[in-house]
Amino acid sequence: MPEGKKSDTMLYDEIMTLPEIAEFLKIGEKTVTKMVQEGKLPGTKIGGQWRFMREIVKEWLTRQMQAVPQNELYSLIETEPRIVPLSRLITEDYMILDLEPGTKRSVLKQLIAPLENNRVIDAPGDFLEKLVAREQMMTTAIAPRTAFPHPRDPGEWNIREPRVVLGRCPAGTDFKSLDGKPTRVFFLICAGSDIAHLHILAKTALLGRDEGIIRRIIEAGTANDITKILIEMDGRMIINI
Repeated sequence: MPEGKKSDTMLYDEIMTLPEIAEFLKIGEKTVTKMVQEGKLPGTKIGGQWRFMREIVKEWLTRQMQAVPQNELYSLIETEPRIVPLSRLITEDYMILDLEPGTKRSVLKQLIAPLENNRVIDAPGDFLEKLVAREQMMTTAIAPRTAFPHPRDPGEWNIREPRVVLGRCPAGTDFKSLDGKPTRVFFLICAGSDIAHLHILAKTALLGRDEGIIRRIIEAGTANDITKILIEMDGRMIINI
C-alpha cells in the first residue's frame, strides 16, 4: 500500500461518528450532541454530521478526569474504573524516585511516607504492619522488576482518598520476587474501599505487565517525565480496558 494511502486510512480510523463517540464515552447520543453544541466536547460538523478525532477526545477526557474532586474519586472508580486515570492517582507528591534498597519493612516504610505526610492514612505504623503481614503471606513482586504492595483487607482502613504511591529503586532490591530478580518499581495501592482497591490493582497490574513502560519509568529523569508516561498509558487504558 502506498505511504499516502496508508496515512489516509490511519486518519480515517481516528475519526469517530456520533454513535461511536457515544459508545466510547458510555453516554447517550443526545447527551453527546448537547455537550458538543455547548462547546463542552471537542467536535465538528462535516456535511451536517458530527465528527470527532479520537486522540483529541482522549486528551479531553484525561483533562476532565484530572479535574474530578477527590471526594468523588471513590464513587467514580467503583462505577467507571476504565476512565479514571492513573496519573490522577499517582501525582508527583506520591512518587519516590530514589528508594533505598533494604528489607521489605524498610522499603515499605519509605513507600508509606507520602501517605503519612499528606494525611491520607491515620495510623501509618499499623498500616505498615499490615503491609508487612501481607508480604509474609505471599510476595506482591509478581511482575518482572515490579511489585504491588497492598493491605490484605483494604476496606478496614479509614483512607481519606484513593492513592497509589510509585516508588523507584534505581539499584534494585530483594523483594522476594517470583522470578528471583531485584525489584525496581513499586506501586503501593491505598484505597479504603474493596471495590476501588480491586479496580486500582487491576489498572496497575496492567501497567506492570508492560515491560516497555516499566523500563521507561526506570530510565525516566524526573517525576514530570513519569507523569507524561502515565498519561500516555491512561490513553491506552481508556481504549483497551
